[in-house]
Amino acid sequence: VGAIKEEGESVSWWDTESDYSSQEAGQRQKTCQQSEDQSWPRSCHSICRVCQEAFRTETELQIHELIHKKRRSFKCHFCQKAFAQKGDLTRHERVHTQEKPFKCDICQKAFAQKCFLSRHKRVHTGERPFVCQTCQKAFAHKADLIRHERIHTEERPFKCST
Repeated sequence: VGAIKEEGESVSWWDTESDYSSQEAGQRQKTCQQSEDQSWPRSCHSICRVCQEAFRTETELQIHELIHKKRRSFKCHFCQKAFAQKGDLTRHERVHTQEKPFKCDICQKAFAQKCFLSRHKRVHTGERPFVCQTCQKAFAHKADLIRHERIHTEERPFKCST
């Protein structure tokens, strides 16, 4: 399906079935550059041959590939779900236990995941990192920016069925 080709310092991915490398590789390059403040390809050396996601190390790639191999050895104690990584199981089981170990140090509101706490903290800091490229209006949450941008594109994803 896919392959990795190394030419000196550059790493290329191409799909032998459909031959569309630039769009997919370009997106992975952008993702990797955003996560590491280094230039591609030095910051992402390993690319998944199934979904083309880029990883900084071979170990990260091997852990990721468990998802595609369906090796899900971490089983939920409450339902039938199983996960390839223990951390994913831990996060999932909090749905059942209602455990919320991440607390806001300002208002004491608790969250099941650290990323939810980080997003919540913007309420207190006023941080608005998501900016509309058309009108420069800023938002605390990416979903709000996406919804706002529909004003400029006139996209109407929800239509009345009557």
